Amino acid sequence: MTIYEVCDAQKFIMGMLTNFGSMEQERIHNTLKTFCVADPCYDKSLQQLQSFLAGLISEEKLEFRDAIKLSVMRSGG
Repeated sequence: MTIYEVCDAQKFIMGMLTNFGSMEQERIHNTLKTFCVADPCYDKSLQQLQSFLAGLISEEKLEFRDAIKLSVMRSGG
């Protein structure tokens, strides 16, 4: 992903998780494919998304919940 795509994808993902709470990776992937069709469009594989999400988890921007769902990391526990 280019830096532009990363910034856009991160904002969109963080917004989805803030509004909907936790979501499964497949649902995040399908939502991005459905709604991110303008330039740059979302054309990544689920594996590429999982790698990107793993980076956000390691940066403590996202966290795993219930083993398969992701949510926005909350400060203060």
